[in-house]
Amino acid sequence: MKRVSFWSSLVCLILTGICSACSNEDEPVVQLMDPQEMCNNNQWYPQDQTVLQWNEETVQARVGFLPTEEDTTQLKIVVSGTKPGRLETHGHSWTIHYLEVPIETVPGESEIHFNGQETTSAYDLSVQGVYTEKSVDIQCVYKVTGGIQTEIPYVLLLDKEHVQWKYDNWSGTVEWDGQTYTKTYFARQTWEKIIGRMSQEVTAVQMLFHANGYLDMALQYASETDFTPWMTVRYWYTEDHQMCWELTYEQENQFYDQWTGHPSIYLSPFLPYSNSESQLLYFEYETADSYLSFNVHPFVEDDLLLMYMKAKGLEGLTEKEQEELALLGTLIRGMDNDTDYIVYYPPIIQMKADKVE
Repeated sequence: MKRVSFWSSLVCLILTGICSACSNEDEPVVQLMDPQEMCNNNQWYPQDQTVLQWNEETVQARVGFLPTEEDTTQLKIVVSGTKPGRLETHGHSWTIHYLEVPIETVPGESEIHFNGQETTSAYDLSVQGVYTEKSVDIQCVYKVTGGIQTEIPYVLLLDKEHVQWKYDNWSGTVEWDGQTYTKTYFARQTWEKIIGRMSQEVTAVQMLFHANGYLDMALQYASETDFTPWMTVRYWYTEDHQMCWELTYEQENQFYDQWTGHPSIYLSPFLPYSNSESQLLYFEYETADSYLSFNVHPFVEDDLLLMYMKAKGLEGLTEKEQEELALLGTLIRGMDNDTDYIVYYPPIIQMKADKVE
């Protein structure tokens, strides 16, 4: 009996070893990509290997990825060339912030899927894409949800009630035509004459904002009752109560042709944005039930006014009227010395557009 028991035990031991060997065979290990590879030492991803679709429109943009401290699978995608951010001023210099959206990643063997969301009081933006060692494919869906009411026209009348001189931080007086005036009084009276001359050509501007981020503008010429389409531009919300309009170079020249003319020497109020073939004009704005109040960002507003005073503003003026305009230009250039203008930029001109229900 002991001999049978020995052989039975030996057989069981061999079978157990065979089964154990089978269960311990090496299974293939799946090697997932590391999301940190996407950061590329905080460098832009090669543009010729990047495809970015914005609301199904393919756009030229630079893309980069930044790490976060919380989780190695959570990154930030940075995009330059579309959706500009807020304008930050530093004395006479400036910075336009890039679009930056937190994303979550799902690594695979040969690609990494990612997605993110940015929701503000003015818009919703969703980002999703696929990263490989050779390409980045990104789809962005952008929709305006707040801010200025969309699909309702706003009409800006070119008169002294709707386009007002607001800058009143001046102290001191100015001599003009044998009289002494406070600087604010002289500037306001001269500005009202400017608006009166402008309205002899264009009496109103109509603005229609769309939820897809485009703005249609039309002009009502003095000899007509209807509005004539002028241009369609992108508009972007950049932070609370700040937005910018994105114009192509051709549209920028249309803007100058209509409003300022082309002086031989000027500082453009439009700011170039990264590698984009567009120019940005920044605004501050407030909304109410029946109107939109806005002004060109004070950082560039004086450049815009001085362009006008050096070119289109001189057309058809008498010598005395030109001298009056030149004196106003001198006062504007001297704002830095009269106030803390470099530290705080108050608006010079405030515009009020009425909502047309």
